[in-house]
Parts: sequence; structure tokens; C-alpha cells
Amino acid sequence: MKLIITESQYKLLREKHSVDIKSYLEEMYPNISNLKMRFSKGMKGVVRKYYDPETDKVLFYTNRTPDKGWESNVGVVDRNPYIRLYVDAGVYRYLKKFSDYFDYELLDWFNPTYDENAGTVI
Repeated sequence: MKLIITESQYKLLREKHSVDIKSYLEEMYPNISNLKMRFSKGMKGVVRKYYDPETDKVLFYTNRTPDKGWESNVGVVDRNPYIRLYVDAGVYRYLKKFSDYFDYELLDWFNPTYDENAGTVI
């Protein structure tokens, strides 16, 4: 039995995507490693927005939320803060094609690139 496929289907089968997530992202977003950062502080904690300077589109933002706790004789205290990495919906959909477990690879790339300490991807 022979299967007939189109040339575009053949290219999709033969195309080798980049092995690492940085190269994979740079295929679609060439400025991904050179994003600019805006800083703000509000009710929900410290927010850093990472945007493409050419398009002014926010691709990532982090939210540092303090973990509230209780200590006797002190009251409410801030404990270890957790940092969440929020990803633009378009970037997120593109990354889902990279692998099912891209969250960890994205954090491994994002944290050293932008000197962050994010623990989860949303």
C-alpha cells in the first residue's frame, strides 16, 4: 500500500525544528532574547512586563506575590515570595507545539536570560 502526500506535508515531516527552546522561539519571535522591561508595583505585588521594543507587544510578565504567613507575637509576615511567569496567549500556543512539557524548558531559558526566579508558568 502506498501513501501519497503533498509536498507541504513532506516538508512538515522532514523539517527539523531546533532542539533548544531559545532557537525555537527565535524562529517565530526574532527579538525574544532582547525584550525590554517595564516595572510597576501595585496591590498584587511587583510586576515586570517584558515587551518587544519594535512592536510594543508584551510577551511575558512576572508577578512577585508575597506568601503571607502568621507568626506568634508578630502577626502577619511575608514569607518566601513566589514568582509566576505569565505568557502571551499567542506565544503559549506556539510553545505547545514544541513539546508537552515546555513549561520547564521555558523557565530554564527565561530565568537566566532575564535574571528572574519564576517558579511557575501561567
